[in-house]
Amino acid sequence: MQRSISLVLAVVLAAGPARAVELDLDLVAAGTAPLTEVLRKAYPGADLAVQFTWGATGYLDIGARYGLGIFPQQAVDAQGNEREPVLDHSLSAVLGLAIVSGEGLGWLEPGGAVGSDLRLDVGVGWHVIGREHCAGFDVGLAWLLRVARDWNLGPLFRVASVFGTSEGTAAYVVFGLEFGFDFGGLLESPAPPAPPP
Repeated sequence: MQRSISLVLAVVLAAGPARAVELDLDLVAAGTAPLTEVLRKAYPGADLAVQFTWGATGYLDIGARYGLGIFPQQAVDAQGNEREPVLDHSLSAVLGLAIVSGEGLGWLEPGGAVGSDLRLDVGVGWHVIGREHCAGFDVGLAWLLRVARDWNLGPLFRVASVFGTSEGTAAYVVFGLEFGFDFGGLLESPAPPAPPP
């Protein structure tokens, strides 16, 4: 296994001169809203996520994401017992597709334009929601602005479904901000010095 990982890394680094290495770390801070009856006793809450992706091509990213959805409940139940928030821990494989990529907002980026990407993300993974272990699926849309050389920031909207809970499918929406850093440039080899004239 270790030998296979080393081989993949060697291939990626060998391809570096032909194309910049794109490695992104994204952080999400968002709100949540329940969609289905499974979460009918829960209130809108918060969602936090960490996502790591590698740019396989100029328009396709692959990676992984850990997410934590927090759904507060009514303070007490019918018997007067305090209710704890419903937590959804998830670990997902992520496929990202750049739908639109362009320049032209006219500020911050060297050269007089800020870049922007409209990205579609699809995730398939494993959820621990409450005390239940279930499979899940999500699809999201993010519009990210390259506000600095290696920094991205923009709004995110995602719909997630957790299948096979004891009460059915739990679905909710996530809406908030995604903050990203591209540290692929740190792995690129410096350009060789120019030959003397």
